[in-house]
Amino acid sequence: MAIDRFRSGELKAVDVDEVLFQYSRAAKELWKFCNIGNVQVTAGQLHGAPPIDWWERGTPRRARRPVDEVPTSEFE
Repeated sequence: MAIDRFRSGELKAVDVDEVLFQYSRAAKELWKFCNIGNVQVTAGQLHGAPPIDWWERGTPRRARRPVDEVPTSEFE
């Protein structure tokens, strides 16, 4: 987890902040998708479709740095 990596000196506080905001944005994207309407319609959209990368969907349009450089969550 990012906080553990911060405690070990591997990440700076700014990096942890980015991970937490990224997690928050990804969770909001997932929440919006799950609440778009009828549960059966939503389930139908997911059936047979490739998995959705919510972490990627939560990336801001203008990332401060490339997504592959943002420390990742261990929740992936």
